[in-house]
Amino acid sequence: MRLKLEVSFDNEITDPVKDGLKSSIQSEYQGFNGTNFESIAWNFINQKFACCGVESYQDFTSATDWLYNYTGKGIILVTPLSCCQSLPTSDNFTCAESLSSTVNNYNTGCFNKLWDIVIGNPAITAPVISLCLLMQTLFLATTIVLLKKKSHKKRKIRPGNSDIAWAS
Repeated sequence: MRLKLEVSFDNEITDPVKDGLKSSIQSEYQGFNGTNFESIAWNFINQKFACCGVESYQDFTSATDWLYNYTGKGIILVTPLSCCQSLPTSDNFTCAESLSSTVNNYNTGCFNKLWDIVIGNPAITAPVISLCLLMQTLFLATTIVLLKKKSHKKRKIRPGNSDIAWAS
């Protein structure tokens, strides 16, 4: 029962995060030469952590801006070049033209690797949770102060106002 609850709770947290990350790939990823934030970030993450996409290379298959077809060269990429274990140094893109675990990290998702690093490391997790709690406390205190100010303005007695009811 406990294991089932933990898995369910974990999925409630991770699934929306995964969906958001996949959405960013599908709508923003431009490929290895992309200059936008999403392209640079995914290329860096894929190389730095020896992984490919959120869960696998399939996260990139519906990326609308990804240049995967080099028609002039007769090359069609199956995975992004950043999923290759070693980046190509020339126009030899064979590491990304087929699914081969000897040259490509196509089946290793980045999400679980990063999740384990962040959540599995108390030196990172504790300050992040503390910062979140501090921010929530500040937001709550600000809301209370603003509500008190607003309710004070409503209670002001104005001369000549006959609508005021006095308590007896």
